[in-house]
Amino acid sequence: MAIVLSQAKSFNDLNPRLASWVSDTIKLLGSHQMTPVQDHTIPLFLENKDVVDKGVTGSGKTLSFIIPIIERLIQLEPGPHSHVAAIIISPTRELATQTFQVVNQFLDNRPSTSDQENPSSSSVTPFLKAMLLIGGTGGRLIKQDVSEFQENGANILVATPGRLEEFLFGYSSLTKRKTNDFCESKLRTPFKTLVNLKNLEVLVLDKADWM
Repeated sequence: MAIVLSQAKSFNDLNPRLASWVSDTIKLLGSHQMTPVQDHTIPLFLENKDVVDKGVTGSGKTLSFIIPIIERLIQLEPGPHSHVAAIIISPTRELATQTFQVVNQFLDNRPSTSDQENPSSSSVTPFLKAMLLIGGTGGRLIKQDVSEFQENGANILVATPGRLEEFLFGYSSLTKRKTNDFCESKLRTPFKTLVNLKNLEVLVLDKADWM
């Protein structure tokens, strides 16, 4: 009996079509055809479905959630820079950093307002900014993350669990650490209104079985 293998689909086959700069970035990353994981999950993400993906390393899992996140965010109405629309939680600093770098490869390739023929039109790319939240050795102090967010905002957070909890609530149940210049009691107050999650569109638990 002959086994017929299904032909890999192109990202151009997605409906609705991806934004042109998103498609261009995918090509720059060396991807031309969707992997089976991407073929099954991206359409579901784009339809606002809950998705559980058991793809192994190398299956294209990271792009399967980054692409829909960006596509969904560029469809949103502009909002304050403190309104977070997507959170990606990774179990390790290394994985969070890798994911953050891929997200920024897309964001760095998006058109600027000056590149668009009609900046006042609805096609103008809205505010998109990712922020990496990781602690531990080599990571930044939480007060540095707070300062950056207050100054620049971000609507995509890529974070490890402990640092995200610390960032959102002012403490971490994983670390419970205190420092002389920035103890828990000082952390709690500024976080009450720092981050707005009422417009959260997407929550991704990457490698949830590791957490």
